[in-house]
Amino acid sequence: MVQEYKEMVEKIPAEMRWAIATRALTGAATALEAAIQDALGPEKRREIATRVWVAGGAGMKQLVDALGLPADDAKAAVNAATTATMVAMGPETQVEFIEATPTKVVGRITGCAWPLRMKEMGVTLDCLPVCTAYHEAMYKALNPKLVFRPGDKCIARGDPYCGDAVIELRP
Repeated sequence: MVQEYKEMVEKIPAEMRWAIATRALTGAATALEAAIQDALGPEKRREIATRVWVAGGAGMKQLVDALGLPADDAKAAVNAATTATMVAMGPETQVEFIEATPTKVVGRITGCAWPLRMKEMGVTLDCLPVCTAYHEAMYKALNPKLVFRPGDKCIARGDPYCGDAVIELRP
């Protein structure tokens, strides 16, 4: 049996493998959502995609737990969520924090794979409602006392960043 491929894969630096894999994932997901939108229209695509991304957001708790990341307050949860999201979706994810305390974090996504894939593929998808649902589900799964409020900016809509999102810890 031919086994050389394993050695060839190992010769590719880990960071490059990660970037390639996450780019393939975001590309495939974008193409799938675009196909659903073409077949069923924007509203049905948003409905289907939201269900998928809510499940994905809630599932990020498993990754956070596997990585041993704390999520007991707002700042820790945002760091854990950002780490898990970046691991899953790739190095194109870039986040800036405007405010970061144990009870409240305000952040901006300044780099995101999804609008990049949309641009490359020449598709238009309204990602803000789906992204909001993902983040709401993720923070609720990480800590039920966390509340996520999206900002009104969106890279895919032409803004320089997505946000200013607020994550707050309720008493």
